[in-house]
Amino acid sequence: METAHYLMALNFSTEFELCHFAINQSGGNKIGKGSFRFVRNGHLKMHPKIYENLALINISGICAATIARHGKEEVRRAYQNFPLDTSMMVMEESERDYEDLKRLISPIARHFLLSPRQVQWNITLAAFSYFLHPGVWEGVTWLATQLQNTNQSNVSHLELLEHIPLQNFYPSLQEAAEVHILNRYPLSKENLQVRLVES
Repeated sequence: METAHYLMALNFSTEFELCHFAINQSGGNKIGKGSFRFVRNGHLKMHPKIYENLALINISGICAATIARHGKEEVRRAYQNFPLDTSMMVMEESERDYEDLKRLISPIARHFLLSPRQVQWNITLAAFSYFLHPGVWEGVTWLATQLQNTNQSNVSHLELLEHIPLQNFYPSLQEAAEVHILNRYPLSKENLQVRLVES
């Protein structure tokens, strides 16, 4: 889940400076092996894209847990039925991420005059689409393996960037990032809408 957060955050390097993974994080409400840290210039205005970037990072852990449990192909078939059927979404150990997601949705919805539910599902579907793109899930699993096998207390972002481009999945990961950014930005009311069929 943490590596999924991290790989999504890599898409937003113009907004956030990624620092490192802290391995075997203890204390607080964090569950899992570690937690990445990023820094943002606090003097910059929090415009809607920043909230959207953070929302995508938050939902990424839920995407990762869902794909890890059900497999890519099963999720690829089922996620197009969201939000009518969300029974396969894995929410365990992601309650904090989900609450943070809902808080981040509000300023986006207000800015674009959309319902929060519509924005939430648009962001959720965009995140699933990203992780199901060839190369991205392979990146998640590779990074998780690297973190499990390290003896260091933390791994720097620069160290990770030295190794990721050497992996077979890297060209596909780059393509996924380009597709995601090209199709989504600049943010607009039109590309934040999603058709919600009420039951």
